[in-house]
Amino acid sequence: MIELVSRLDGLVSNAGIVEFSPVDFITSEKLKKVFDINFSAGIELFEGLFSGDKFNDGASVVFTSSVDGNYCFTQGNAVYSASKAALNEYVRRSALKAANKNIRVNCVCPGMIETNLLRNNKSLTPEILQEDAKKYPLKRYGKPEEVAAGIIYLLSGASSYVTGTDLIIDGGISIKH
Repeated sequence: MIELVSRLDGLVSNAGIVEFSPVDFITSEKLKKVFDINFSAGIELFEGLFSGDKFNDGASVVFTSSVDGNYCFTQGNAVYSASKAALNEYVRRSALKAANKNIRVNCVCPGMIETNLLRNNKSLTPEILQEDAKKYPLKRYGKPEEVAAGIIYLLSGASSYVTGTDLIIDGGISIKH
């Protein structure tokens, strides 16, 4: 795929899965599965494109991370949180490297967002979700288009002086931690 790409002005890496696992129940299989998708896949794509000189001058790269990579919200999210924390740190380090070529690298860190991933989770009933949403200062979960707006900002010239940052889009839940 990298060979087929000519030149890019922007890239969004939006891969992610959740694998609930308290610390005492982490297995190497769970680690590999979650890190392969949440961490390695986007990095390998970016590194291939970057080393292949596929980005135009002034390009922007945005990774989708999670507020769970910045703060501890759920005990059962150890592997997921670790994968997103690793991604956040990678973004900062790659932003330093890419700045030499005038390429910006950032990530968005959403809180709970109303997506199929959330709706199709059989262990979370509508009642549990409604009660959890009350913990957010804005008393609701986010919408995909609200995260997309943050991504659009980071891809646009309006953020031309922003690199190596985590844009937290979480309805204010992180200010409670």
